[in-house]
Amino acid sequence: MVNITIKGLKFGYNGSKILDDLDLEIGDSEVLGLVGPNGSGKTTLIKCIDRILKPKGSILLDRKELESIGRKEIARRLGYVPQSSSTPLATTVFDTVLMQEAAYRLAGLGQSTTHD
Repeated sequence: MVNITIKGLKFGYNGSKILDDLDLEIGDSEVLGLVGPNGSGKTTLIKCIDRILKPKGSILLDRKELESIGRKEIARRLGYVPQSSSTPLATTVFDTVLMQEAAYRLAGLGQSTTHD
């Protein structure tokens, strides 16, 4: 399970504030749904958490600053599946997760995260 704590998160594009002083805590047994109109910052928030974007503020993963955690560890704990892809293959979310798991194993990054 993963605990995510966000404090004072700020991010914008071309001078427009998208996330402005956001505080959020997601406990390791909680499920969060992000709902809102297009352009409200849902994808931006996810990209900040997954370190695709570099926001200001603090993001903690299991009480450790995200910036102090290596990309391999973040990839082991978090995954991001974009809503659109440039890949020519039509795959389900399940297939995409299995492909990521296979790539993770082939790269020797660690043990499987799936459980029987």
